[in-house]
Amino acid sequence: MRQPANGRGPTSERLALHRALWHTKPMLRALYEDCYRRLLEHCAPGVPSLEIGGGNGNLRAFRAEIDSSACASSSSRGRGGPPPIAQE
Repeated sequence: MRQPANGRGPTSERLALHRALWHTKPMLRALYEDCYRRLLEHCAPGVPSLEIGGGNGNLRAFRAEIDSSACASSSSRGRGGPPPIAQE
């Protein structure tokens, strides 16, 4: 498995592995479901929210308007830092 150039953060391959493992661990999903339920009690329904460092984005399965950020490493971004912000 390829490691990020800066030694931190997940690669897209690692995120895919974590996503596959997530589906094989019902107890882990049950623990997170409780955590996600309690967290979402503090989010306004219908209002877009951003989960920073969301890994493979499991929270989005509980509420569609949740966006998730994982900052996976990419050789096209050089040292694996955050993606560039588009200039308008």
